[in-house]
Amino acid sequence: MLSDIENAVVEILKRASGVPRDRVLAGRVDVKSLELPVVLVFSVGFKAEDMGVGGSYSVKREFKEVLDGDGRSRSFKLKMKPLKPLRSVEHPLGEKLKEGVDYTVDYDSWVITFSKPPAKGVGNIAVTYLTPMEGRAVKLISKLHVEAWSRDRGEVDEVAASVVKSMLMAEEELAERGLSIRLLEGYRRRLNDVYCESLIYEVESQVSVEYQAARIEKVEVEHKRVA
Repeated sequence: MLSDIENAVVEILKRASGVPRDRVLAGRVDVKSLELPVVLVFSVGFKAEDMGVGGSYSVKREFKEVLDGDGRSRSFKLKMKPLKPLRSVEHPLGEKLKEGVDYTVDYDSWVITFSKPPAKGVGNIAVTYLTPMEGRAVKLISKLHVEAWSRDRGEVDEVAASVVKSMLMAEEELAERGLSIRLLEGYRRRLNDVYCESLIYEVESQVSVEYQAARIEKVEVEHKRVA
């Protein structure tokens, strides 16, 4: 997860930081062995926040299922619950069939039944449908350090300023990747004859998982007599 954030920022800074591409690196590196200036990008951990009620959601996902005809069977059980109506049914592939004419669907049992057995073939039936999915999400808040290193004090300031501008220009691109980033603070330090301008960013991202909505097989209602 953290490496994905680092790589996304490195990709942006390789294009626009003003430093040669091969000197924008992910991870902590001993700069004494490198040709300067360089820009280092690395994460220093994260915290997770449960998104609570807002972290649970329901969606409809399109699913395409490919079936094999055996020349005899008319009914096929789908892998997931289909929502009415099906998007399309093709047999042979590329030829769309009509519901109620060429096939019927039992949406409760997930079974599609053709008016006549599909021809024998591997993957010669395609059923596309929407299926209900449930999801859970958690928000990750990580700290990202972007360090500019140079032996020239003026140059390190120029590189750091270029980094800030590049990150501002890339906000929309990062948002498309599900990343929200903001600059928290910056500070300067010196290591022998090398200057460093360190920029600290806070990055918000989201990790989610989707699973098929639980199928209710049976509902029982129990009546009790109260004395």
